Amino acid sequence: MNSSQILARRAKFNQACEMQAEACAALGSPFTAQLCTLMAKHHFSAAKIEEKLANWPGDVTYRTHSVPLRMCGALNSLARSGQAPALTALYPPHHAKKLDAGFWQVLDGAVVEFEEQILAQLEFAPQTNEVRRANGLMPALLHLSAAFDRPIKLYEMGASAGLNLVLDQFAYQFADEHYGPQSAPFTLQPDWQGPTPPHANIEIVHRAGCDLNPLDVSTRDGKEWLMSYIWPDQMERVERTEHAIELATHLGVKVDKRDAATWLKHQLASITPGHLHVVYNTVAFQYFPNEAQNEIRALLVEKGSITDPNMPLVWLQIEADNKAPGFAITQQVWPGGDMVELARIDAHGRWVTWHQA
Repeated sequence: MNSSQILARRAKFNQACEMQAEACAALGSPFTAQLCTLMAKHHFSAAKIEEKLANWPGDVTYRTHSVPLRMCGALNSLARSGQAPALTALYPPHHAKKLDAGFWQVLDGAVVEFEEQILAQLEFAPQTNEVRRANGLMPALLHLSAAFDRPIKLYEMGASAGLNLVLDQFAYQFADEHYGPQSAPFTLQPDWQGPTPPHANIEIVHRAGCDLNPLDVSTRDGKEWLMSYIWPDQMERVERTEHAIELATHLGVKVDKRDAATWLKHQLASITPGHLHVVYNTVAFQYFPNEAQNEIRALLVEKGSITDPNMPLVWLQIEADNKAPGFAITQQVWPGGDMVELARIDAHGRWVTWHQA
């Protein structure tokens, strides 16, 4: 490959960094936005890293492989570890408001020194496990609990570390209404528009999740891997995620290393009377292969056909739908199975516009 071809390949990564910078700025992380901008303007001195970025197959943007965020996560992991003290000293909360050439020099030197470590982390897609997406899940569970008054069995596809499987342990403030335990370590308070959900008893008796690359946050390595993908200048988000990790660890949440279609078929092999079965996914379904997506849809229709009001089945989703603003919160309930859009939600759960009364 000649130099012009290499530059053309690198241009894909540069453009992806520029897109990611805009997204990070809009989502309240100016540090990560500036870091992405720097990566678009400069080349790393580490030859293997540059070759990897230049030759990455397919879509490198956040729509598919999220290569800029993979790189940001690897760099944040390095800074958090303290292995490169000069880099750690320049990362949040110590960073300057504007990242300059001096910052890049230190960053580039650390990338050269820890090239193999960074290359290894680039192989894995980012896993943010955004806790605030519970701002869209909990209102749906409150409505469902009010309607069916059954203990809940939760099944999360693409669960990462499973932090949102403990969403009943969080507190919530939706407009003027408070929900959740008084002992909760934090309160989620989105910008709420629309009718508030009913106050209902949430009794979760089963929590299960799957992921192709689950993170065991009960271990130091698993926790640090997850935390590396939390944008480091968002300190409140960092602290909230750490609290959620403590809750998930305390409750013994484990996420199975399985593909979603195979796993869900096993989980729903026996739908039990007297329970509300809730299958859900948040910004994950789009990453499943088409064949798996079709298998999951068919399986839920099949299982839905044998449900009754004493053992309802629900598919709850927070996913992109190419509409604005934000993502759609949709729900299908069996018996019946009609899909309805409940609300719109910000990608990080900062705001919710609820439609259904």
